[in-house]
This record gives sequence, C-alpha cells and structure tokens, in this order.
Amino acid sequence: MNNKNRSIVIIIAVLIIVGLSLPAWSSTFTVQLATRGLILGVLAMSFSLLAGYADMTSLAQMSFAAIAGYVIGIGVMHYGLAHSALIIPAILAAIILAAIFGWIAIRATKIYFLMMTLALAQLFFGIVFQWVSLTEGYPGITGIPRPAMFGISLIETPPLYYVTLFITVICYLLLRRLVRSPFGLVLQGIRDNPKRMVALGFNVQMHRYLVIVVSGAFAGTAGILMTYFTGVISPTR
Repeated sequence: MNNKNRSIVIIIAVLIIVGLSLPAWSSTFTVQLATRGLILGVLAMSFSLLAGYADMTSLAQMSFAAIAGYVIGIGVMHYGLAHSALIIPAILAAIILAAIFGWIAIRATKIYFLMMTLALAQLFFGIVFQWVSLTEGYPGITGIPRPAMFGISLIETPPLYYVTLFITVICYLLLRRLVRSPFGLVLQGIRDNPKRMVALGFNVQMHRYLVIVVSGAFAGTAGILMTYFTGVISPTR
C-alpha cells in the first residue's frame, strides 16, 4: 500500500469513528447541526451529479426536495397516512417533477439550462405559495411528527442522526457506483465533448434527461429527511 492509499484509509477510518461516536461525546446542538449537514450533503450530491458529471447546473434541486416534503406533510397532516406509506410516493413525486422539468429544460445547455431551471423552480414556488388549501401557503405545513424507521423512533436527536448518516452513506455509495458505471462514463464523455459522443452513436439527450431524473430521486430523499428534521415544509424552507 502506497502512502496515498494509506492516507485515504486513515481518513476514512477517522471519519467512521467520529461519525459513529459523535452523539456519545458531543452536545445535542452539535448532533443536530451534523444531521442538517448530512441532509444538505445528500442534496449537494444530487446537484454535483448534474453539474460535475453532466455539465448541467440546475437550480431546481430544492423543488424536487420540496415536493417530496410536501407529500409527507400533506399525507400525514391532512389525511392521517402513515409515514411508511408515504416514503415511496414522496420519492416518486420528486422523480416525476424532475422528469417534467427535464423534459422542458433538456433543450437548453450551459447558462440557458441554468436559467430554465431557475424559471421552473420559481414557477413551482409560486404554485405551492398560492395553493393555500393544499400547501397552507406561506406558513406551510407545521408540526409534522417524526416517524419510526427500522423499528426505531426518530423523536430523539441521536436516532435521527444515525438514520440520516446511514441513508447519506447509502446515497454516496450508490452515486459513486453510478458515476463509475458505463452510464457515468458516458455522462463524463458528454460533459467533455458531446459532439464526439453523438458521432460515437450515443443518445446524448437521453443520457442527459435520465441523469436529471436520477438526481431528482436523491434530492427527494434529502427533502424527506429535512422534513423529518424540521417538522415543517413551506415555500421558504
């Protein structure tokens, strides 16, 4: 093992030890801060997948996260549904919204794609802001209770932290596998030279569209976790 690999192993080992032991030696505030950081990390990974590997800077990721949160909030608070019955629909809602946004914005590239996603995000904001009967407008849906996951109640801070840590690691491993797969290599080729990839026979627009949809799933996961963390989903959060 060379020095570089040894350093990577040491860093990973330290991160694992610190991550697993954090609630045992730090304050509740620190654990809550770390939990929020992990959730934002999942959202950032969904953004990096687009910007870093497909050269598409999207400003709509928060919309995908928000719609997943609204599915949780509306289902629990308006219809009394169980959290376990809403997780998959929440992620599907994020995927569907990403598919719609992607279908509209995929025709644009570079700065034009960024501005298109910004416009779509503002449109989504306006809808949830004014659809008061469903989303409760500006205040949003408050008092959303935390569920029990894997048989563990998430009301206390440490269990929510560990569940968030576990999901964050899973998301990281899935994205790591994705970007190293043939699909991920094609994305990098499209990022570097889309005309050459077209000449090689790859469907560039289809790959770009699919990665938008995939990023929506991860953003939706972050939205669910953030809703559990704050207990609130509103146009301003």
